[in-house]
Amino acid sequence: MNMSEYQNKKDNTFCHLPWTQIELQTDGTFRACCRQVGKQFHNYRELGVITFPTEDALEKAWNSDSLRHLRRQFLKGIKPAACNNCWKEEEADIASLRINMGHGREALTQEEINNPSPILLDLKLGTHCNLKCRICGPTISSQWTTEAHKETSRQWDYFDKSFVQHDRNDTFINANKEMLEQWLSNIKQICVYGGETFMIPPYYELLDLCVESGHANHIDLIFNTNGTHFNKKAAEQFKHFNMVLMLWSIDDLEHRFHYERHPADFNVMLDNIDKFDAIIDKDVVITKVWTTINLHNVYYLPELVDFYAEHLSEKIELLDFGYVHEPLWFNIKVFPKAVKNIIAEKLLAHPGISVGNHNYATDKSILNTREHFVKVVNFMLSEDLYADHWDDFLEETQRADKFRNENFESVFPELYELIQGDWYQCKQ
Repeated sequence: MNMSEYQNKKDNTFCHLPWTQIELQTDGTFRACCRQVGKQFHNYRELGVITFPTEDALEKAWNSDSLRHLRRQFLKGIKPAACNNCWKEEEADIASLRINMGHGREALTQEEINNPSPILLDLKLGTHCNLKCRICGPTISSQWTTEAHKETSRQWDYFDKSFVQHDRNDTFINANKEMLEQWLSNIKQICVYGGETFMIPPYYELLDLCVESGHANHIDLIFNTNGTHFNKKAAEQFKHFNMVLMLWSIDDLEHRFHYERHPADFNVMLDNIDKFDAIIDKDVVITKVWTTINLHNVYYLPELVDFYAEHLSEKIELLDFGYVHEPLWFNIKVFPKAVKNIIAEKLLAHPGISVGNHNYATDKSILNTREHFVKVVNFMLSEDLYADHWDDFLEETQRADKFRNENFESVFPELYELIQGDWYQCKQ
């Protein structure tokens, strides 16, 4: 069997991304993609480089032993443990990132296998953020730093506090400019996530570099925003790109939105949607709501869908969903079985609406939210994490409530009623 036949087998476990993409994380580590498990894969402390950012960081990561090892595993037909997030989604009949990124793609040539060069960049250019979302953490949001270092909850054992330095990464683009300029002629897509993207200085340097180099016109730019910032200058730069996909991170509504994305103001976010909608070039810029499904919001997804249909669908072209895999205590597989069944019944009873412009969806086969909800239920029921992580969820929720002077019971009364027996058991 030649390489092309191997990669295109219907039941294959091959992934193109280790040969086509590199992801820069905010703490100075690198991975093949955002779904890869673990932070140690391309850690420069392992490579002997102490400071971050550093010159030649991208080049060293691309040629690192760890990424070469991942490539060898795929070539041998091994399903790497580092890719468990994709394997678990696929077991629940969800089109994983591995599947979606390989969909419709030509098989890698032998030359591309032997001498890979990135065509996709996933750049987390800084942790600067004005929010500290419940499902986030100190290696992604600078607002988490004080809370993470001050609090002693065992939940923070999940994070390596040695990474929580928040040295400003403002020199990264300039330090790696030569490598970026070499790569840009072949780059087809750049993803930029924060932190809050509009608060990160290197984001604007990257936009300028793409535009001034003359390569923006063949690059698809994908980025997210928490909705708290409006930037007219960035919006004017978008018109130079082949396509811009702007993700609005909206996990819930009003007071639940504020609780999950502390201390965000729901009305400010709505106002900024209107401001961008008025000035973006809609021939270039595609907008979508990106909802990350977790223990807090899964019960309320029908309400979010109804709000989108009534208030946002004319301004934002697509409604899309992703899943919290980690921290495990916010994974929806953690719910008690009886609660899962009630949530499943509620989701499957919702009639569903069109997701909008599904050509830019994570799973392009899904045309309506009813189909999404079926997959959400499949994912939730595919594994039982209750015994190992339910107490973790309760402990972390109660810890954060106390620190932030918030109250889960008052914000999520319907969900609280479902879980209150387990809740009081933890408190006792």
